[in-house]
Amino acid sequence: MATMERSAEPRVEPSPARSTGAGGEPGGRWISIAAWVAVAIGVAMQVLHFSGGKPLWLDEAMVGLNIRHLSVRELMGPLDYDQVAPIGWLLLEKLLYGLPIPPEYSLRILALATGVGGLLIFRTLAFRALGGLAALAAVVMYALSPAILRYASEVKPYGVDAFVAVGLLWIGYELLQRERSPWLLLGALWLGGLASVTVSFPVVYIMATVGLLVFLKRAMQRQWVEAGTLAVIGVTWLAAFAFLYLTIYQPQAASSTVTEGAGASFFDNYAFAPLPPRSLHDVIWFGGWAQRTIEFFFGENARFGIVIAVAAGLIGFALRRSWAGALIILPPVLAVLASAFHTYPVYDRLLLFLAPNLLLLIGYGIGVVAARARPAIVPWAILLAMCVTGGIPYIQGNLRAQPQFSINNIYPLLDTLKAQRKPGDVLYVSNEAIPAWLFYKARYGLSDMPWIAGDATDVVWPCFIQDFTHYRTQGRVWVMILSVAERDPPVEDSIQIALGARNLKSDVKLAATGWNMWLYSLDLSPMDPDFSPASLPEAPVRKCSPDVNANRFDPPARAGVRAK
Repeated sequence: MATMERSAEPRVEPSPARSTGAGGEPGGRWISIAAWVAVAIGVAMQVLHFSGGKPLWLDEAMVGLNIRHLSVRELMGPLDYDQVAPIGWLLLEKLLYGLPIPPEYSLRILALATGVGGLLIFRTLAFRALGGLAALAAVVMYALSPAILRYASEVKPYGVDAFVAVGLLWIGYELLQRERSPWLLLGALWLGGLASVTVSFPVVYIMATVGLLVFLKRAMQRQWVEAGTLAVIGVTWLAAFAFLYLTIYQPQAASSTVTEGAGASFFDNYAFAPLPPRSLHDVIWFGGWAQRTIEFFFGENARFGIVIAVAAGLIGFALRRSWAGALIILPPVLAVLASAFHTYPVYDRLLLFLAPNLLLLIGYGIGVVAARARPAIVPWAILLAMCVTGGIPYIQGNLRAQPQFSINNIYPLLDTLKAQRKPGDVLYVSNEAIPAWLFYKARYGLSDMPWIAGDATDVVWPCFIQDFTHYRTQGRVWVMILSVAERDPPVEDSIQIALGARNLKSDVKLAATGWNMWLYSLDLSPMDPDFSPASLPEAPVRKCSPDVNANRFDPPARAGVRAK
């Protein structure tokens, strides 16, 4: 039986003469098998969540409406619902949407494929760069990461960010470990970078790191032909990014209130680094940001073990001063520096492209502890504690096709509405529920149902009550409310208060429940004998000033015809 070598730290710059275990990888066959088991668990969870066909939630529905209704040419311009997305990713999703399968699957195929592919590539990179227990730890944490699992089954580009990042890091690592750069690898780096910049925004930080480090190493070696080739590669990357930014992304961002208000409204206080720090509060910011980032990737219970591993990894890389260490550490540094200029928010899911770097750092840290720990069980205890408190409870709680992060389940609501609607019924749709309603109403045969596009967001209750009670009808009014947070007072209490204040009779019945979504059937006494549901506008005039700090999801002007 192969045994683990504990006398040396995890490698980051392997020697060709270094011996390997029975499985051809450092640490022995049993560590290799354990890593494959972790990969299998991660792939199984990704496939399980994909197979559930959970409904598109708020953000996904907004993306889905763009992909469904906009032409290829229109996707290259400003998107509806304040969306901003890489053009290559949008075009791939447009192509996949044409498959003869439900959109819950077709639109998520890309996320699943890149989730599985990223995990497989990461395993190879981890064993090439770290080896042994360090590689195993990194692979296990990657496979069990709640963030990786979630975005492997969502119609968002964040999983693609992680995939292209790990692919470029792999190529960059191979180039850094060789004395000469094979032209095949240089070609893969060039083409991989050009393709990546079309499907991912933050991959530019990985590209800049890989290109700069390999160029510097070749220049220090006085290999001027290769250094010149890398310079040409960098220039073409920059030209491709500049073209996309000036022709597509800048117009997208200019039309998006989300990006315009990113500094104060959409993102929280941990999105932009206060550099240079000018107060104690600024210094504390970094601790709070690190805590939130760790919780996003691993859950709040894994913080202690992650902090130990990260600290050990940073110290180990600082002492070794290796090219591989710079490859792992530099991209997060660049991202934080960019956030200080408000060019990129370092905000949970927008950091998924850094998952390979963070997990390699954690794995290396565990390897550093393993090389010095006595007794030998200490590093294994740390790894086990991180899994038991982090990824394993998450997986245990999500061993179902509809995982815990399946939010805004609109299916039962629309089933109830389809079965119980009567002629003359009107549907009130709160502002945050509009995208999902527009995406799914045709599937349930509800395209002809009169509906009111709620003006108020759910976070502004006085405005919501005024918005709701403004409309009077002789028939029944169904109220569909999507709420992204707990409210005080509860939704039903607010409606009762609003109706009671107008002396209206009501019969409130909870028709279906979902994740923070409710559907009510209300019978309202007529206040205007001449009022007819047919006169209800599609998107009413605002009756109170909306909260400038709230996200809004009004149907765009061009959606009125498409949604019929």
